[in-house]
Amino acid sequence: MKNSKSVLVISPDVPFPDNYGGALDIWKRVVYLKSMGFVVHLVSLYRDDSRLREFEASEQFKLVDVHVAVKYRPQLSFKMIWYPVAMTIRSIALSDLEVFKRQLLARYDYALVENSKNMLAFNDIKNYVGMQCGKVYIRMQNCEWEYYDYMASAETKLWKKLFFITESIKFKLFEKKLATDEAVDGLLFISERDMKFYGTRVQKSVVLPVFLSATEKEVNFATRKNLLLFIGNLELSDNVAAVEKLYAYLKEWLALHPDCKLLIAGKNKSGVNPFSAFDAKNVEVLFNIPHEQKEQLIEDAKVFCSFSMNPAGVKLKTLEGASAGLPILANNNACDGSGLESVVMNIDKQSKEVIYNHLDQMMGDMATFKKMSLDVTSAYRQLTNDAANAHTEIFP
Repeated sequence: MKNSKSVLVISPDVPFPDNYGGALDIWKRVVYLKSMGFVVHLVSLYRDDSRLREFEASEQFKLVDVHVAVKYRPQLSFKMIWYPVAMTIRSIALSDLEVFKRQLLARYDYALVENSKNMLAFNDIKNYVGMQCGKVYIRMQNCEWEYYDYMASAETKLWKKLFFITESIKFKLFEKKLATDEAVDGLLFISERDMKFYGTRVQKSVVLPVFLSATEKEVNFATRKNLLLFIGNLELSDNVAAVEKLYAYLKEWLALHPDCKLLIAGKNKSGVNPFSAFDAKNVEVLFNIPHEQKEQLIEDAKVFCSFSMNPAGVKLKTLEGASAGLPILANNNACDGSGLESVVMNIDKQSKEVIYNHLDQMMGDMATFKKMSLDVTSAYRQLTNDAANAHTEIFP
């Protein structure tokens, strides 16, 4: 489809590899915008040099028309008094701003700020370049104040607890102002659930579901292994806790099924295995696997596991599993607000006996596996239709 319109995307990280939720949401939207013929200029505020190198060496890098990457770093600033630290560390140093004047346009039809924590950076760039934007949208990937409120409640160290409380309060005040900011044309929420946290004061809010495509082929039971798969960022403490919860839940079942395996894969560059205490022999952990291997694991698995300790936001790993047509084992935090609540195996809504029985059947019975796969795929395809319609309305 031909389209001469331009969009500037401000990302809180290099959005590819799309191996964690926020990156997945952003990258799939970039792919959609390009498929609709938009000129896409991408600004990535990043901290991981290896991630930037991997993106620049990939075929996906060629998709964006211009990419400007700036490594963010903490800066002492009076802004820290008023704004969350997660925002101030992403504000742009004066020495880094000249590159934007050289590479970006003076006017864009759309500016899409991915995550409210990028607003200071966007304003720095916009003001320095003297940029004009037809429409300015902010993607609310999480209810940030809810996220930090949870982190505070889970933290045991007093100084960290106070930090998270302060971040939560600052985000709540800042995001409340966004709802009435005349320079912002819309807040794009990831779900109805998140939008409701802001109440009726948000008059320009829209639900913009994650844009993912469902599998076009039938999920083949015969070629799959007796594999339960968890994929996530294993450098995050709440994801590590989620895996521990998943393992504790499945330990009895795994002991009864030595021919089945729980495979845990994800990013972890610390060199330390946080799951070394797991004593089940049919558990495997893989760190920092390439994108192609991750895709192959999804092709091999019979069940996609999505557990979360934090209730804030839609968990994109749940949607990623559904996009592949896999039956999903989840806790309530991982599926609430996803639109898939009625088709997942939710450990907080069903008894362990019922779920263990489902797992038994899916490992050995093709009819049961296919039914659950079709139920998930059907529900997910409705979500993708809703997402396509919403994206078309926002970016006509």
